[in-house]
Amino acid sequence: MDSLVRSLGDLVTAENTTKLAKFLHTDAASVGKAAKVLIALSVASMVRKAATPTGAAAMESLPQEEAPGMLKSVFSALWGQAPDETPADQRKTIFGSGVNSMLTALTQRLGFNLAPLADSLTPRIGELLLRASRDQGLDASGFFTMLQQGQQEFQKDPANAETIAIVRETLAIGDQALTLREQFTEAELEAIHLAPQAAYWLVAQASLSGIRGTIREMKAASQVGIDLMKTVPPVSLMALAFGGGSGLSAAEEEELLEDTRSEDDLLDNIRAASAVIAAKAPDELEIFRTLIREVAQKTAEAAKEGGFLGIGGVLVSEKERAAIAKVEAALAP
Repeated sequence: MDSLVRSLGDLVTAENTTKLAKFLHTDAASVGKAAKVLIALSVASMVRKAATPTGAAAMESLPQEEAPGMLKSVFSALWGQAPDETPADQRKTIFGSGVNSMLTALTQRLGFNLAPLADSLTPRIGELLLRASRDQGLDASGFFTMLQQGQQEFQKDPANAETIAIVRETLAIGDQALTLREQFTEAELEAIHLAPQAAYWLVAQASLSGIRGTIREMKAASQVGIDLMKTVPPVSLMALAFGGGSGLSAAEEEELLEDTRSEDDLLDNIRAASAVIAAKAPDELEIFRTLIREVAQKTAEAAKEGGFLGIGGVLVSEKERAAIAKVEAALAP
């Protein structure tokens, strides 16, 4: 793992770190620290998963004649996915199902939103692991032996003590998040995760704003979730559902774009999510309602409607007001 950290350090140059720092609204030193933590966390997550009965069984189920370097099969065996889908899928592949809560904890600890950095690093981590696996001609067993040995070397270096402590605390939060996750079905979690997207689409489609306006609306809606990460407990339903930002898995994108098209379907999604939270996490219901309301309101306020060439127009159109009212009604008990 130590060599993996150094390899990524070579990829993220001082210039790139400075650019990332501006984008993430922090300083270059914080970006470097966060990158090191995320890399160490990714390796620790995979090592731990492989050591569980489920992970070990998955590894044993891989074909013995598998060609060396087939890292995608290893990922698929451990997590049930391959790292070539959406950023949300990739995060789950590398870090596990508690990733959103872990990112929430790290965001609050390090003082800036780590989700974009995780999305940037995740495919690089996969590429580096794949390259190492190919270069050394490793099969699945050899691959995880490499990770375990690297992790041990990393932990022996006193200079890594702070990173190791952060990783251990973050893994513990991930474990608690998984326990919380078990209280909900996949369909329930999907409905909750899609609810902000449903609110956004209801308002955005009510009064189209053009390309620039749509971009502003998307950013405004996304910012609501980013702000939420700063305050919610990492081990909470809100962090579990939204701690990784607004990114959807491939399955959720298909659900939203293909099956949830009509206004009634979008409103039903919000109602269903609200009902699940009211029944299973009532203490978080008002936070959820506030999140959905703010997504709808910020989307409406992000771009003026009407007017010509930027002249005139209104901040919130009547159609948008009507859409917001429908969202509010869907949230009602």
